[in-house]
Amino acid sequence: MPRRSCDGAGFLAAFRNAVATLEAHVDEINALNVFPVPDGDTGTNMLATVRAALEEADKVGPEADAATVAQAAAFGALMGARGNSGVITSQILRGIEAAWSASA
Repeated sequence: MPRRSCDGAGFLAAFRNAVATLEAHVDEINALNVFPVPDGDTGTNMLATVRAALEEADKVGPEADAATVAQAAAFGALMGARGNSGVITSQILRGIEAAWSASA
């Protein structure tokens, strides 16, 4: 299988697109939120978390390598995590960062 790679600019662009897609579907995700507490804020909390991640990733910029961008996104998500869904989302980004750091 051919090796595929992604630079910092590519990761940042993909992440920006993911945030925009989540934003477009936040109401649908909120409507799915019924367990354990049907407070309807899962999508809203996830969106706030990934926005914080993107803001931090933007600080290192597209010139940084993918591992550095992923590390910044993971840190931003952890610091900006909202609710349980935000904490879970931050851990997913941490896993992405760990995989990139291990392969760098």
